[in-house]
Amino acid sequence: MSDPPPATRRVFFAARPGDDERMRVRACLATHPYPPEIERRLRWLDASGWHVTLRFVGDVDAALVPALLRGIGAMQPFIIQFQAIEPFPSPKRPLVLATTGIAEAPGHELVDTLEAHCQALALPGERRRWRPHMSLARVRGRGALHCPVLPLALNMRVDEFLLMESLPGPAGMRYVPITPGA
Repeated sequence: MSDPPPATRRVFFAARPGDDERMRVRACLATHPYPPEIERRLRWLDASGWHVTLRFVGDVDAALVPALLRGIGAMQPFIIQFQAIEPFPSPKRPLVLATTGIAEAPGHELVDTLEAHCQALALPGERRRWRPHMSLARVRGRGALHCPVLPLALNMRVDEFLLMESLPGPAGMRYVPITPGA
């Protein structure tokens, strides 16, 4: 007998980097290793799960997932210009070590469209302004993380986005695309 489907699912809209982008971020990190006192504070994420969150949705009733998927429509491709690897959202209160950068106008328009779609489904509005970033490692502990900001010159072309689900696993969270009918 199989387990019943979950009553809620933790979901978000995201864009995923390609192999070339992942390789270039890894090369930057390998060229500029962090000292042991910084490394002890980092729990590296599997690169296969790296993504740029466009709109975090959160825990939703599983019955709402098909309506969220209907929000995935045509989009205008855009570029995210990653400029650094640094503590995010700030060195004083870091949650993750992330690539950070800026997005072209169509990226912000897409985020606004996803926000409107979520609000039309009576989901709570996003309180924070979107800041393009891709989490690379979780930061352990609550204190400031004083580490060098690594320069990064990487353009990531976004020409598709997905609804994804966060699933707990023995090695931490896994991020899995949700397909229609799933």
